[in-house]
Amino acid sequence: MDTMKSILTTITGSDQDLNPPATSNEQIRHQLCKINDLQNGQMKEFEVKTSIINASVLLIKQDDKFHVYSSKCCHYKLPLAKGVLINNRLRCFAHGACFRVDTGDIEDHPGYGHLQKYNVEIVDDQVILVARKQDLEKLERSKIPDDLVVESTPVVAIIGAGAGGFTCADTLRQNGFRGRILLFTREGTLPYDRVQLSKQPLKKPQDLLLRDHPYFKKAKIDLMLDTNVTNINWSSKNLTYQTLGKQMKSEQYDYLVLATGLRSRRLPSSIPGGDLRSVFYLRTMEDANNLVNKVKSHETKNIVIIGDSFIALELCGWLTTGLAGPTGKPEDAEKKNVSVVMLLKAPMIRLFGEKIALALQKIHENNGAKFYPEANVTELTGANNIVKFVQLATGESIPCDMVIVAIGSETCTELYKDSPIVMTDDQFIRVNDHLETSVDHVLAVGDITKHPLKIFNLDEVNCQHWQMACSGGHQAGKN
Repeated sequence: MDTMKSILTTITGSDQDLNPPATSNEQIRHQLCKINDLQNGQMKEFEVKTSIINASVLLIKQDDKFHVYSSKCCHYKLPLAKGVLINNRLRCFAHGACFRVDTGDIEDHPGYGHLQKYNVEIVDDQVILVARKQDLEKLERSKIPDDLVVESTPVVAIIGAGAGGFTCADTLRQNGFRGRILLFTREGTLPYDRVQLSKQPLKKPQDLLLRDHPYFKKAKIDLMLDTNVTNINWSSKNLTYQTLGKQMKSEQYDYLVLATGLRSRRLPSSIPGGDLRSVFYLRTMEDANNLVNKVKSHETKNIVIIGDSFIALELCGWLTTGLAGPTGKPEDAEKKNVSVVMLLKAPMIRLFGEKIALALQKIHENNGAKFYPEANVTELTGANNIVKFVQLATGESIPCDMVIVAIGSETCTELYKDSPIVMTDDQFIRVNDHLETSVDHVLAVGDITKHPLKIFNLDEVNCQHWQMACSGGHQAGKN
């Protein structure tokens, strides 16, 4: 990252920082480089360091024009200079968030917000950044006005505040929708980054939030926490929901977006002991908190993971390498005995093939995990209603102080049973390429849908991925 000194408004080229102390609204002018230092299609990160600001910006040259933006991706605040620049698009190297070069607007998720854009002046052969201090301190930009006025109609009701549902609500507001937005969620917390629950279970809840309370107040999105939509009258466009206090209420809507997502698949009822205490699933922030508290207990020595899903292996990696000890360092953490029980020969073999699957297993084994391949769980047994052993069909008994079940997920679509919504045989909602269902003014997004994928000439595709859910919510919001 290059550093060049701030200069006078008249571009004197002085070696001293001659910008006087400034308020947040005052303008800063900063020399970045010469116009020929970058070729078309190139970008570079520069440090802007003065007596009043220490920030970094990203300079992009495209079609002989210069564009300057905040240098970090709106998703996990990683440097965009490491990304890919092509066809008026800047794509982050880490998780694929994509922004328009000419505007800084986000076009593909994950991540929320647009890149903060700054002005550029060309003086002689120098590229000069022109920005306010308060804008240089921002990493992203919102299109939602501070004095937003919302009208009573039309009303968009969104059932589910996960990746798809929240992104739809945010996209509506960012793109100028001025009607009411009702966002229903069964959970008691603001929308959050669910994928981090298995990747970084120790992360603080407030660090997982996609947006804070001031955002929802500014955007005037009616976030209905701890609510369960129990019935939808499709013809009268009315939905009934139950609050945390068991009160039954109803709302009229003009447009409805179904984004009810998935739930963890439970152990089959044919396996006794699934209802014992210390058997955990991971889907919600509450689940993660309960799981972490049990893992951190000194009494928890032996942990059995049932399943070889993404969540199973991410938790396995965290348990063997990511636990923090009293000093906050993983090497000082109390070691746990971690066992992974799976039906197949190697973890995720159907997805990656045997060679990669075995290599993946070897990595986890080197970190201390023990695998039980091609193993059938027949029973969970315990004492005082607490799980103590996982019994296998081979007769082997694996001791445990807790069990984590990660055997996949299932759709939350029971609300649409016996409704005019057309479902597939495996209980997904069938939508067209505009994400429209079989009912007028009703769209569906995220993991519960099957949709056409024309680029591969496929009529129905279901992709249970955070980025796909975000993209679906973005498209629905624009539709």
